[in-house]
Amino acid sequence: MGWLTTWALMAVVMMIPTAIRPAARLAQGQWRRWLAFLLGYCCIWLATALVAYPVDRLVPWNGAVLLVGWVAVGVYVMLPFAARHLRACRFLASDARPLPAGLRYGTSCAIACLPLMIVAMATVHQFRMSVGLVSICMVAVTSYIIWAKHPRVTRTHLRASGIAIAAAAALMFTVLTPTAGTHHADHFTVNRS
Repeated sequence: MGWLTTWALMAVVMMIPTAIRPAARLAQGQWRRWLAFLLGYCCIWLATALVAYPVDRLVPWNGAVLLVGWVAVGVYVMLPFAARHLRACRFLASDARPLPAGLRYGTSCAIACLPLMIVAMATVHQFRMSVGLVSICMVAVTSYIIWAKHPRVTRTHLRASGIAIAAAAALMFTVLTPTAGTHHADHFTVNRS
């Protein structure tokens, strides 16, 4: 499966569930409003491939870089900039025009979640995982994004989740690389497809 096909599939399968609640509120029971909102939302997520693809190809992904990427995702989640855009993902006027609302919502969502999606995609893409393991990873990331978009999740919760993501990645790096220094990449060589 090609990279762009995989990204499109991941964007649809993983990101649409995170938009169900606002889409349902905006749709007001009208399927055309629902579809228009989701069309705008999906267009933004498909457009993110313009950023994600060069990052995927230009970064020399290996296990050490992936773990550093996960630490960076944890730090990004804690930034006020990311939190501001995540907040914009939570609130949507129910009388808004659905297509522009989907585009705006998708933009805020992409700014808040794109680093996570890029590193998740790189992780899945670089390691030869079974379909079951890929599915578990996708469900975990989707569940996290749904949780992060919930209105009751505060900045404190997001900071705690960012610390947890960064700490888990750092712990894995420590546990899986007993030799310090420049040989980290040797311990984590992964195959590019």
